[in-house]
This record gives sequence, C-alpha cells and structure tokens, in this order.
Amino acid sequence: PLTAHLLLGRRLGGLSSGLYLAIAAGLFLWRFGVDSVVEAPGATANIAAVTVWTYLFSYFYEASRESAERQLSQQALTDSLTGLPNRAQLEQSFRRLANAGAYPVSVLMLDLDHFKCINDDYGHATGDAVLREVGRTLSEHTRSQDVACRLGGEEFCVLLAHTDNGAARQLAERLREAIEALRCRHNDCVLYLTASIGVASSTGPGEQLDPMLHIADEKLYQAKSSGRNRVVG
Repeated sequence: PLTAHLLLGRRLGGLSSGLYLAIAAGLFLWRFGVDSVVEAPGATANIAAVTVWTYLFSYFYEASRESAERQLSQQALTDSLTGLPNRAQLEQSFRRLANAGAYPVSVLMLDLDHFKCINDDYGHATGDAVLREVGRTLSEHTRSQDVACRLGGEEFCVLLAHTDNGAARQLAERLREAIEALRCRHNDCVLYLTASIGVASSTGPGEQLDPMLHIADEKLYQAKSSGRNRVVG
C-alpha cells in the first residue's frame, strides 16, 4: 500500500492497494485454508491489524502530502498581502480563456494615485492596509468570471472575459468610483483614495497577454498625465 500510494496517488493507490490486499487474502486462504484462521485467531488478527494500519497510514500520509502540495501551489499563485491572484495566475487564467475562446477579452490596468505619499507620510503598515482594502474592493465589484490580481506595488489588473472595450470601460469607471468612495481607516487615520485605469481589449484569437498589458499600461500613463482619477481606453 505504501508504494502504491506514493507512486499512484491517493485515489489510484487506494484502489490498487485494495485489489492487492484482496488477492493476498484470497491466496492466504487458498494456501492455509479457513481452518488455520480458526485455529490461530491471534496470528490472523496480527496480520489483519498490520495490514489495516499500513493501508491507513499510506492513505492519510498521501492525503496530507497532496493537501500540502495544493497549499504550496496556491501560495505560488496568490499575492500574500491582498490574497488576490498574482501575475502567474493571471497568465494561467488568460491562457485558459484563450483556449476556451472567451472573446472578446479585456484587461484593466489600475494604479493608485499618489500612493508613495501614503507610505512616506503614514508608514508602510498603513500602505499595506490600503492595498488590502483596495484588493477587497476589486473582488467585491468584479464578476465571478473576472480575475482581479495584484501585479506588484500599488498596481492591479483585472482580466475580463466576454467583455468588449465599451463594457470594460464601464466596469473600470465603476471600479474607479468605488475606490474614490473608500474611506480607509488605519491607526486613527482616514485616507481618501483615487485610481487611474487603462483599458485594452482583444476581439479575436491570437492575441497575447503581454501586448495587451503593454497597451493598457500606455492608457494608464495617459490617464495619469491627464490629471489622474480617470479611465482611458
């Protein structure tokens, strides 16, 4: 059972171990007969106990290993500060949408305005609290099929499936308004935020994520240079 679980995993290892143990029990009875079981119940009980213990140990060890592996995989795809997906998970999600033909696809690049001043004036702990609050706001104001992620620093991105440029700009405007309405409270400080957002869209297959992010980043720069707290798409 231990070898089967290690090589085949919990499900297939459990099935193959059960089959192996059933064959072993049949061979045992064929070789020694039922009379030997009746005549030496203690020895038979020892064999059964060791077999069951080995099977259960193998099963739960493999279950624990698979759980730890899933947790590590999830951590590798998640931003530790906000709990949002990170860049790696964004790329996976984009490939999945592309393979599913979920066009049109749009991306929003979002950057908090004057975020450096928050870190400089109130400290990084306050800045981290602001980023967590913005991450929560993005999760609340996007659809279940959308992917809101943190790229790093104060920069966020939202991947939108089955969304053309017009609908993406509308959603971006709602996100901008939601962030502007936030009142972030931390250590007796109340902070008012604004965000600039750039929008890029793809209408058909063949588009890659990096060029779309580059276009959205250029639109974001235009929003910044035009006065901030606005959407450009």
